[in-house]
Amino acid sequence: MRKFLLILCVAFVTLGTNAVADKVVTFDFTNPTSLGLDEANYYLTANQAITVDGVTLTFNGTNPTSANRVFNSTVKATPGYEMRMYKSAGAHMTITAGEYFVKKVEAYCSTYSTWTYDNGLSLACGQKENNLFPVTWTGDDSSVKFTCNTGNVFIKKLLVTIGEASAVAYPTANINSGIVFKGFNNTITATCSTEGATISYSFDNATWSTLPAEGI
Repeated sequence: MRKFLLILCVAFVTLGTNAVADKVVTFDFTNPTSLGLDEANYYLTANQAITVDGVTLTFNGTNPTSANRVFNSTVKATPGYEMRMYKSAGAHMTITAGEYFVKKVEAYCSTYSTWTYDNGLSLACGQKENNLFPVTWTGDDSSVKFTCNTGNVFIKKLLVTIGEASAVAYPTANINSGIVFKGFNNTITATCSTEGATISYSFDNATWSTLPAEGI
């Protein structure tokens, strides 16, 4: 009996959805004029906002006339300008990004401090790095508010990571991602419950194409 080695050609189909890449926006309080702030030592007015690349910081407090201040520090380890939020005046800072969500907030402070996130979570500065104390919040919220917890908060630099305003649902297809044998002659279709999402497909996980409404 003659034997033949039968080889089936296969392709790997992977389904996914397009997503807007996260973006990091920097607020450099060591250079207040870059943020539209005067270099003079002054207190921010009630609800005064600072906007950079679509991200807005709004400063306020129970005593808004003395809650938040641009200050030129003379501390030898961390000289220069910084944003000071005073606990005694109930200082707080709200971060919004329009249609996007706030994914991460990284602050670099000249003194150790703790913050309270608006859901009651307490955040403490980490170990000192390059004479600054880092504090990091991660989440997924359209509006993030921080209040001074213990002591004052002196911020040199603030990095805000923003991303899509809502999660994109994974597409549902009439087949599962995986092996499709050569000769498969049914139409592959997929839908996504997220309005406006674009569904892409790939046979090699390297080259991607948009899945047409009628399928492939």
